[in-house]
Amino acid sequence: MAPGTALEIVDLIFQDLMGVQMRFGGKVVVLGGDFRQVLPVIRKGSRCAIIASTIKKSSVWPFFQTFRLERNMRAITDPNFSKWLLDIGDGMIHSPEIPKTQYSVEVPISLISNDIVTDIFGNSFSYTDVEKFSRRAILCPRNEDVRLINERVLINLNNAVQMSFYAIDSIKNDDGVDDHDLQVNIPVEFLNTLNPSGLAPYKLNLKVGCIVMLLRNLSVNKGLCNGTRMIVRGFRQNVLQLEIITGTFSGTVHFIPRISLDTSNDPALPFNFVRHQFPVRLAYAMTINKSQGQTFDKVGLYLPEPCFSHGQFYTGCSRAMESNGLKIQVKDTTRQGKTNNEQTVTDNIVYREIFS
Repeated sequence: MAPGTALEIVDLIFQDLMGVQMRFGGKVVVLGGDFRQVLPVIRKGSRCAIIASTIKKSSVWPFFQTFRLERNMRAITDPNFSKWLLDIGDGMIHSPEIPKTQYSVEVPISLISNDIVTDIFGNSFSYTDVEKFSRRAILCPRNEDVRLINERVLINLNNAVQMSFYAIDSIKNDDGVDDHDLQVNIPVEFLNTLNPSGLAPYKLNLKVGCIVMLLRNLSVNKGLCNGTRMIVRGFRQNVLQLEIITGTFSGTVHFIPRISLDTSNDPALPFNFVRHQFPVRLAYAMTINKSQGQTFDKVGLYLPEPCFSHGQFYTGCSRAMESNGLKIQVKDTTRQGKTNNEQTVTDNIVYREIFS
């Protein structure tokens, strides 16, 4: 997902630091990734714009030597599932006879779910099951679907009292000070309804034992990075007691205060506002883009609408280690769902030119 311009900037920085007019200042640079997965996000970008933004179109890409890894180590115990994933990622599985869209692929019957929340987390569970469910997740293409799934799973968490934490929203101008004119024209009640990507919700519902995800890099040395999944062990009005459940720092406990989160990097909003809230979201469900690089024992792919970008369907499916750990719920729409032959189809968008 790294854009090509970022790679070029790193190249220039290393040349400047080393004082040498050589690529990356004469240093060896190693990149790792899978072009079958999601590419850089370009808001309202066309297929050409997305391809042009990748590191493959960067001016420094020809100076790299490519080594190809052929084995899927995540799904090595299930070779049939591993081959199916690679065929999905390469766009080799296609069903043009199915009258939905040009990207339609059939979802195997063994993977189909009628209720993704029940299949992944069950009808109800207690905080004692948190260790088991920390290795499970439901993935969705869009943030709004993630929010709805998270709230539903939180309701199923028994033996715990729910507490709601309300944020403080305010308009800020480019200088970082209050803009009174905008505050008059844009009421706080309207700001409370906004739920932009990367910000905690205005009303944050939590229970002891629930799983959350950190939304900011607070301390890389302590493992408090954007995307870190954590368990809520306790809370007060202005502090959360969280335990990291993934990576090297698993088991460490941290106290996280409320911080100010702003929307300065969101071009979709014509103004900048600041939300003072805990920098976390519920993490029983997450977007497919956010799940890249993670591995789960059990994965649910919830598709109320089909995937809309290159590699999303492949990325969601490939977070599981075997076919028994993957379930897919496809809602019936004009672009996906059941066909006349009772086949379940959805979109698998693949930009083949990125592989060349």
